[in-house]
Amino acid sequence: MLASVEVDEQESMPDDVILEMKIDKILQGIVDCTRMKEKEDFREICDKARQFLKNWEYLINQATTEEKEEEE
Repeated sequence: MLASVEVDEQESMPDDVILEMKIDKILQGIVDCTRMKEKEDFREICDKARQFLKNWEYLINQATTEEKEEEE
């Protein structure tokens, strides 16, 4: 069971942190871990988070490319 956490104010994470830390790869490692195969709920949460971050990384790269093209 997951505990509910209330957050008064969320700090935004700079885009470059997501790109540099490769958080999606860390989450993929958790999902693929032999021990986690027994903990399906946890694996599912990590997998969804990984997918979200991978999509976010794609959007960041796309926006950066568009900005560079506009500057040229």
